[in-house]
Amino acid sequence: MERVLQINLSPDGGGSQKMKRQKRIKTILGRLGIVGYLFLQSIAAKELGGLNLGTFGALFPVEENNLIEVIQARLAKLQQEGTLEKHQQKIQAKIKKQVERPTPVEGIIHTVEPRTFTFDPSITVTSDLKDHQGTVFHHKGERVNPLKLRELTKPLLFIDADVPEHITWAFFMLKRHPLAKVILVKGAPLQMMKDLGIQVFFDQFGKITHKLGIKQVPAIVRQDGLLLKIEEVKADAATLVATRHKEAQRLKTSKTSKQRA
Repeated sequence: MERVLQINLSPDGGGSQKMKRQKRIKTILGRLGIVGYLFLQSIAAKELGGLNLGTFGALFPVEENNLIEVIQARLAKLQQEGTLEKHQQKIQAKIKKQVERPTPVEGIIHTVEPRTFTFDPSITVTSDLKDHQGTVFHHKGERVNPLKLRELTKPLLFIDADVPEHITWAFFMLKRHPLAKVILVKGAPLQMMKDLGIQVFFDQFGKITHKLGIKQVPAIVRQDGLLLKIEEVKADAATLVATRHKEAQRLKTSKTSKQRA
């Protein structure tokens, strides 16, 4: 059934003068289109004391097919053609590949020039935040630092797992920070967990590195007061040897100090 847009601004009916005015308005409407219709509608409501401007334009029902029915029809067609199982296997293989080796994070390179910088995780509240009882605990415009509520107790280690030196660096850092989380920007996390027996994560779509402004790996993120301290370091053989030597000297000095005490 055709549905139409009809505006009746007066319940009173009308008189010959109103009929004439209505006829003139309809003639103008035909020339001005929907914009003129809306404009004259406002004038009629205000100046003419309300007129029945009649019918203008037609509305038509939605013709698109139901999405679920479309999907079911396609699956039925694949089943009739005997290719449904092959199609399912193709999808499974694609998903498995993505899980085993996620898409590398874009914009991340191996560290060329080491750098250290900080990140302020504070946010500005855009509207009043209330608890379940309606009590406001953060007001609109207030700056809130999550590190005041919960500290970052576990350092974050970002590496490219396809580079052996990065894995070596991660293991070295895990000796110093046993609770640290290893986060990959490239590589096969499941295979790494299987081969090395450690838990690793993957920075899907670069959500963490992009938020923190990390451009180079390896990188380590630690809390420094109410800020996050981020260090992008080199992991080549020479740097690893120097780092190990420095750590050995630190441990030796610490041991000597304890003996003297």
